[in-house]
Formats: sequence, C-alpha cells, structure tokens
Amino acid sequence: MYQFSASHSLGTLVTHIGEEENPHHTHVSPIYQTSTFNFPDVSTGAGIVARTQPGYYYTRLGNPNLNHLAHKIAILEGIDLIRSQPTPDPETLVAGQVFTSGMAAITAVLFSMLKAGDTVIAQEAVYSATFTFLKDIAPSLGIRVAWVHNLSPQGWEEAFRAYPHARLAYAETPANPTMAMVDLSALAEIAHRHNAWLAVDNTFATPYCQRPLSLGADIVVHSTTKFLSGHGALTGGAVISSHPDYIRNSLYKFVKTLGAIPSPFDSWLANMGLKTFELRMQRHCENALKVAFDWKVRKNLVAGKGEKGYQVIHFQQAFHGRFAPWHPPCSFPRRQRSK
Repeated sequence: MYQFSASHSLGTLVTHIGEEENPHHTHVSPIYQTSTFNFPDVSTGAGIVARTQPGYYYTRLGNPNLNHLAHKIAILEGIDLIRSQPTPDPETLVAGQVFTSGMAAITAVLFSMLKAGDTVIAQEAVYSATFTFLKDIAPSLGIRVAWVHNLSPQGWEEAFRAYPHARLAYAETPANPTMAMVDLSALAEIAHRHNAWLAVDNTFATPYCQRPLSLGADIVVHSTTKFLSGHGALTGGAVISSHPDYIRNSLYKFVKTLGAIPSPFDSWLANMGLKTFELRMQRHCENALKVAFDWKVRKNLVAGKGEKGYQVIHFQQAFHGRFAPWHPPCSFPRRQRSK
C-alpha cells in the first residue's frame, strides 16, 4: 500500500493518496453511491452520529468519496506547510471540504465567516457570480462590503484603515477573467495585523502554480469544475484551510444545514481527473508560453516587465519552478512558487 511522504511530487500525490484505503484495497477507490450507511450496533451508530468516532451515516454529512477528494485537494494546497514540519501530520495542518459548485464553496465561506454587522474587504475584480453575491445579496443580509479598486498593498492598507474591524479580506488572483493580480503575502500580513482572515480564490492558478496558504492565507476556495477536475464532466467546489477546526466545525455547520455537497459519483469523477492534474497543468503552461512567444504578444496581451502586475506575478507564482512571467496563470512570485 502507498505510504505518504511529503517529499513526493504532485503527480505521485494525486495518483496515490487514499486510493487503497478501502476494504478490498483496490487501486482505484470504489464509488460509494448510497444515501445512508449501516452500523454494526447502536453504540457505534451513536458514536458516529455524535462525531466521537470515525464513520459515516448519511451522505449529506459525510461520504468516503467526498472525504477522499477533500483530503487530496487539501494535501495539494497545504503541501508546503506539511513539508515545513519535521514529522508532519497533515490532518493537524490542513483540512478541506468539497461542494457542489465553486459558488457553493465561496458562499459557504462567506456565510461561515460573516454575520449581520460584519465587514468584508474584497477586490472588485472577482468572478462575476462572486461579485453579484457581494454586491446584491451580502448587503441585503446586513453584511458590509468594502470594495478595493487599487489592488496594490497600499490599496488594501487604505481599505483596512477605513474599516479596521473588518473580519475578512477576500481576493482572487489571477482573477477570472481580468487576470488582475494581488500580492498575497503582503495582503495576508495586512489582514492579520488587523485581526482579519484572508480567503483566496485559487481556481485559475491551482496549487500547481500558486499556493496561497504558503503565503499566509487562511482559506483557499476552488471551482473544481475547471483545472482541478480537468475534463468538463462535472461541477464542483472546494474549501481548504490551514485552520482544520474551522473546516470541521464552523464551516461544517453550514455544510450540514445548507447541504450543498456533491454526489459520490461527481466526487469520484473529480478524483479521477486529479490523476492527470500535474501533466495537464504542465501542458497548459507550456502551450501558453508557446503561444506568447510565437505570436510575440508579450506587450499587447499579457503582462510585460513594465506593466502592472508583473512584479507580483514574478514574485508570487511559478511554473513548476520555472518562471513564466509572460503568462499570469502559470507564472508566480518567487515566495509563492510551487515545487
């Protein structure tokens, strides 16, 4: 059976993590397409329902396929944190939860972090549905949204000076579809100095190119519909945090109540898609670079050395250790690069 090692490559991790942890040790996880689970006895069932012992009883509240996918994505996003520990226990460092869509994941984070009277500081250049939620729905619930137009550290600093009691900073970098960039390390420092958390949508970059938790972010959200699952066969979302108790308690309360969880089959499909994740992302980045070079559009279509966002890209993102500063999704600032 596979023995986890933090030194393993992304390709090894996505192929093997959790795959043989089933009664028959199949090399591909089974699909647990069921609504409920049986118990050997009443006391075991009571312990599972009370969450005092491991197990499952209702798929909306937990299922092996959902947990397997969440754990695998959490390892990808948290691998740098895990590697930084001499004797790492991944479950104490990072945890995840999967959802039926990226927006289900994003709104679950916002609901779990904010209540009426709270303030979230968010960049204006975000995914359109996220913008709609923050512009129309959040204010109707009594949540104040402070928009940031200047995405430099100075712009975020000014926003926090204006709203020093904000509970959350929300960033998306590179943003969909504007490719706006945010210096996550600087933003994390600013947010934490004001006792706020930082949540980052990492859908476009993926943990292949950028790992916000490594830069100080508290929460990472994904639409697994896109690069993570990779084959256009499903919709899904994920939330990963370096605060495991937040995932297992604060966020879980909204998972349990709102029920926006994916089916076991969709979770299995997403997990299968992850097996080619490293190879697909490598080819995405190589192809993007070839287009940029062959068409000679560095100055016209993507960030060049003198253009806004270049320094953030060069410092924060990495194309598997090789810098690709002409294509934002695959090129990342050095302190944030993936390996």
